[in-house]
Amino acid sequence: MKAKAKFRKTDSSYLDCYDSHTITMLQGISGEFNSSDLEFDLYKTIAIQRGNMKHLVVQEMIDGDEMKELLIDRFQVPKHVTCEVCCFPMRFCTYIFDTEDHPVLFVFECLKDHIPKVVVDSDGRRYDMPAQKCSDCGCDMTVSLEGLNDELVVNHSCHCCGKVEDTAKADWTDFSQIQEEDRKNYCYSFAGQDLFFLNLFGLAEALNQMGVERVSS
Repeated sequence: MKAKAKFRKTDSSYLDCYDSHTITMLQGISGEFNSSDLEFDLYKTIAIQRGNMKHLVVQEMIDGDEMKELLIDRFQVPKHVTCEVCCFPMRFCTYIFDTEDHPVLFVFECLKDHIPKVVVDSDGRRYDMPAQKCSDCGCDMTVSLEGLNDELVVNHSCHCCGKVEDTAKADWTDFSQIQEEDRKNYCYSFAGQDLFFLNLFGLAEALNQMGVERVSS
């Protein structure tokens, strides 16, 4: 039996994930600039915003993964799901969360690769995934969802002409190789600083609380 998916990671993993995205983002806009350059202003703004948002976003990531684990504990994977083409039992391959009408859905695939994949809710009701048409030859494309957690990959592949479209990979990868020097330069350099417009907003609020009215020119 396939082991139950574990979505909740260590706290340090979420911090590493956030820092890795921050480093990648800032490296993309860093270069030769000085404090008067618009590019530097953009760099500093993003760096400060990322620093200010870090703990909030990381906590949201943790809460989201903990909710996923609560859902898969509460709703068991449906059994006896069969392929309507060959009538053989289908294989559970992944979850879909946060849908409009269902907290969790279950995706099954045929062991003989018959399409389409089948989405089943916790009550066993089926929702066939519509086949995407190949933009080159017009044939039905096969949707491939592989993995349960960090390695989720979605592919649309055409068996007629071999074209592959819309490949997407989950954000989670191995962040253990983050260079501490990069973390220092891109994640900690502007820690604790406020943006200029935030300072102005804070000053205006303080003056307002003190009863100082703004004088219009």
